[in-house]
Amino acid sequence: MKKLSYLLILLLFSFCLSFSVYGLDMSNEVPKLIGYVNDFYGLLEKEQIHQLTTILKDLEKTVGSQMAILIIDSTKGEPIEEYSLRVANAWGIGRKDYDDGVLITVAVKDRRLRIEVGFGLEKIIPNDLAKNIIEENIVPYFKKDEFYLGLFNGTKRIIKIIKENKNNTGARKNLSLL
Repeated sequence: MKKLSYLLILLLFSFCLSFSVYGLDMSNEVPKLIGYVNDFYGLLEKEQIHQLTTILKDLEKTVGSQMAILIIDSTKGEPIEEYSLRVANAWGIGRKDYDDGVLITVAVKDRRLRIEVGFGLEKIIPNDLAKNIIEENIVPYFKKDEFYLGLFNGTKRIIKIIKENKNNTGARKNLSLL
């Protein structure tokens, strides 16, 4: 019994040590959702946040799909793909029966950016298109320190794609099969 206890303690110690060695922060909590635009870094001006919020609200009002923007300083060593997915799930972006949410995550100090697309939009915004939007519509502006323009142009392109394909949005769950 003592050997089992020592083994469990050793495994727990190894697990915790691996987080510190690889720079992962076990307290990397999901920030609180405050609106459509969640700028915890202070990258955008109040009017810019208002303008982005207006077009994101319009998307939800006209199509139903939901989209949010998250700007943070760092993911604290967690891969942005994992962090962004964790935040999108915790925030519940997208309609429940459609899974049609989009989250743009910007980790400023990490110089990382991710467009997380819900399952219900993956047909119209697959990973390669999301990458293309980042490379063509967002990054060129970020390189010139025009962060608002990058986010605005990327957001507008995503919204245009969703609106043009609104009949194909959503992983409409067949509730009768449950």
